Amino acid sequence: MKKKYTLSLAAIFGMSAPAWAQASGSINNPYYLLTLVLFIILLILALALPKVIKTLADQVKKKNKGNLMLLLIGLGMGTAHAGESLIGPEIIQNIDAPAFILILACMILIITFYSLFKTINKLSNMLKSEEELALEKAKPTLVSKMMRKLDDAKPLEEEGDIMLDHEYDGIRELDNNLPPWWIAFFYITIIWSVVYLANIYVFDNIPGQEQEYAMEVKAAKKSMETYKATATNLIDETSVELLTGESDLTVGSKLYTSLCAACHGGNGEGLVGPNLTDEFWKHGGGIKNVFSSIKYGVPDKGMIAWKSQLKPAQIQKISSYIISLEGSNPANAKAPEGDAWVPEN
Repeated sequence: MKKKYTLSLAAIFGMSAPAWAQASGSINNPYYLLTLVLFIILLILALALPKVIKTLADQVKKKNKGNLMLLLIGLGMGTAHAGESLIGPEIIQNIDAPAFILILACMILIITFYSLFKTINKLSNMLKSEEELALEKAKPTLVSKMMRKLDDAKPLEEEGDIMLDHEYDGIRELDNNLPPWWIAFFYITIIWSVVYLANIYVFDNIPGQEQEYAMEVKAAKKSMETYKATATNLIDETSVELLTGESDLTVGSKLYTSLCAACHGGNGEGLVGPNLTDEFWKHGGGIKNVFSSIKYGVPDKGMIAWKSQLKPAQIQKISSYIISLEGSNPANAKAPEGDAWVPEN
């Protein structure tokens, strides 16, 4: 049964795979070729295992027919169930047809081998006596051997050799060696510390703590400057810059007309408030002083603070527009007030 199944699978794949692979280009894929080699190896094993099982089954048949029948039925059900669970829509996604067929065939063979090897193990155990099974069970496994080497601890039956003389309320102490893994890590940390210190203080390959701190502070300042340059809402009277772009001045003009013209005139000529088109300023000229005056206002002169109603970027645009009015000489301009402003170089 197993042999016919395997030969049928091989025949179907062998006749169709080359054509599919050539059509889709999978034959040039190294993973496809690797899977193909794996399939051939599994196929050879699939041809050999049934003979081993048949030989063992013939020997067990004489000993216990009932257990053998249940074992073989369980093997068939397990293999069938495993084969059905492989076929799912999620496996087909993003896999071309030949690669999917090849991978599916390999997975079916692997699960079949698992069932076959499990059957061989059970058949072999059925041929052994109870004494042999007990000895195998008591025999240390590979994992237990590895753990014993890592711990370097004495077996329970040999603990008397390392028992110390002193006793506390019936409690005795063992003189076990330190675990090799612990000793290995201890020496690794020593070697690492020497290499680390040499790279810092001898070869200068790694910066020290003070150098790292200075580097991080420098990087943080640079990052903060970049952030401030792009975050317009962080503009204040110390960092504001004069805008000269037409679009910025247009926005500033509209804001000035709606908010400032009632006191300073539509063209900045001055009404209740002072003239904004000459070089005289009562609270300082220049972009930073004008920005500060609009932001905080002049309460004793009746000018409100606009910081709660306008964003910093909007105040910047209004301030830039006001400075652009200097020298425009509008009609009915109010007399100069304050001191002449001389721009700082």
